Amino acid sequence: MSYRPLKSIFHQRDVAGTDAQERARRASQSAMTWDFGLGGHQMFCVTTPHMSVLTERVMILDARAQSVWASLPMIAHLDTCTR
Repeated sequence: MSYRPLKSIFHQRDVAGTDAQERARRASQSAMTWDFGLGGHQMFCVTTPHMSVLTERVMILDARAQSVWASLPMIAHLDTCTR
């Protein structure tokens, strides 16, 4: 089942169904919340499996970039810092 935005659920169901879905998402172990209000509600997000895969991919590419950067001659490091 794909992750559906709450707005989509609201249009299919009703306010009560959307509120129940929001409560379930906020209670999820993969939910993250911030001390930041948005429209009278505390901001949150739920990490989906697809987001986890993309995050892992970014981390792998970052490690590769750091490895390439470390293998460059020192002059390359200095040149980019002086621009």
